[in-house]
Amino acid sequence: MSKRGDVYLRSLMIQGAHAVLQQLRPESQQPDDRRLLRWMSRLGRKEAAIRLANRNLRIVWVLLQNDQTYRRHAGDGQQATMSH
Repeated sequence: MSKRGDVYLRSLMIQGAHAVLQQLRPESQQPDDRRLLRWMSRLGRKEAAIRLANRNLRIVWVLLQNDQTYRRHAGDGQQATMSH
């Protein structure tokens, strides 16, 4: 996520990422939650939020470029899929 982009969009994405990080439970065993907890312990809350916002934006960009829909397989430990 670059600082040359839309300031409003960037702030919304980071604000959303902060909201996700705030809801994390340390005892969670979900792979995505574990990744976010590692980021927070290693990088701090702000940098983890920026990294999460960047990750989400890259996923959205690919979905829009390929006219696909995001579908997550909840609870089975598999990666999310992108399909038409």
